[in-house]
Amino acid sequence: MSRLVRQDEGIGLILVIGISAMMAILLTVITTTAIRSLRSSGEHVNFEQSLAAAESGIDSELSKIQSARNQVPSVNYESPVSCRPAAPSSSVFVDETSEKTWARAALNALPTSCTQSNGQGEYVAFKVPNRQMVYSLGWSPSRTATNAEQRLLKVEYIFAPYRPGKALLTGGSVNFNGSVAINAVSGLPADVHTNDSATGINNSLNVSGSVTASGTVNACPSTIAGGCKTTQPKERVPVANPRAVYNDFALTTGQWYDLCGDGTVRSPSASGPCAGTQISTSPYRSWYWTAGNATTPGIWTLQNTGTSYPGVYYVYGANAQVGALGNSPTVQTISVIAEATTPAGYTNAATCDKYGGDINWKLFDIQNYLRGVLFIAQGSLFGSANSTAQAGLMLAGDKVDLQTSSATVKGSIIANNSCAAAGTNNVQGMTITYDEAVEAPVYSVVNTTLWLEYTG
Repeated sequence: MSRLVRQDEGIGLILVIGISAMMAILLTVITTTAIRSLRSSGEHVNFEQSLAAAESGIDSELSKIQSARNQVPSVNYESPVSCRPAAPSSSVFVDETSEKTWARAALNALPTSCTQSNGQGEYVAFKVPNRQMVYSLGWSPSRTATNAEQRLLKVEYIFAPYRPGKALLTGGSVNFNGSVAINAVSGLPADVHTNDSATGINNSLNVSGSVTASGTVNACPSTIAGGCKTTQPKERVPVANPRAVYNDFALTTGQWYDLCGDGTVRSPSASGPCAGTQISTSPYRSWYWTAGNATTPGIWTLQNTGTSYPGVYYVYGANAQVGALGNSPTVQTISVIAEATTPAGYTNAATCDKYGGDINWKLFDIQNYLRGVLFIAQGSLFGSANSTAQAGLMLAGDKVDLQTSSATVKGSIIANNSCAAAGTNNVQGMTITYDEAVEAPVYSVVNTTLWLEYTG
């Protein structure tokens, strides 16, 4: 019996050793698998976050491009010289591989000072000089990490025109003085928004949509079909930027005339307004010049001569008046754009030191010549008497003061109210028919036409 017990003890020892060995192997396998899973998970996270980092580079460059385009005066953005490689030698790459090779090498060659970081990792990005293309290379967790994953993105973009989303949009307070109707061409609701407060509202204001304000609304009668809302978020209001429109369209639009602050009419020029060849002096194509002085801007006036002269009329360093000598039965196919200047020593608190740039509209019936543009006033837009306009955008840099007896506008009216001293917006005796199809080049919106990841 003792011998049998000792034999059993030997078998038990063998079993214990065998099971221990198997457990050790299994534990090693489980640990190795876990480590590999964690490593794979980390690589996957880094892989995804490197894409997010590269996208941040794209977004940053596109934001800078759009901001530069829409500042006054407009400028063309290029990445800083220290973070911008030379443009590729050829405007067209032989194939995708050669383009990817060039872009990756160019991005990796940028100095470490060009590296930006965010919550997902790090990135370098640049706009290709003189081209509407942006490249971005993103890393996660960082550019120098041994386990870094990287992603390369390319974007091509265009500048799309602005499409207003409201029938009436103002950056400052708006006062309705009576007899205002706001509806839409399509029968859909037409809305009103102000980034300040709305006053003067009573039963004579008829709105097929809503009235919203970042401030307050003095009343909300049943004639406002969509109701009223206060303390709403502010909306982006385009800045009146005549020079940006000039740079894009003056040399490519037929029948474009610079009406200058010295009474001359000139052809458009790549050097800017009133730098081109003199065509004529006043009067010209029913436009008459009234000289100003050191404190009062001159005025270019479109008079009733019974003839329509289609075109774009760019008033530079002066004010424009559309309508004089009685109501004209002739529809004027025109777009009027007024740019202010800032002469040395000139000050005027009411205009924030802008000299000229106002448009005054009365009596005349007009339709747009330049796509989507009726009036762009870097200063203020005034309206009186009875008149009709279709179809396009009326934009004022300062305020709109449209106190008419009976005027109709098809399109949209916008006031940026960049100069608070100019005062409150006023709308009276108006019918505004919102046209959601209107697009106007008053604010450049960057639209991407290609978003591509180069893999490998």
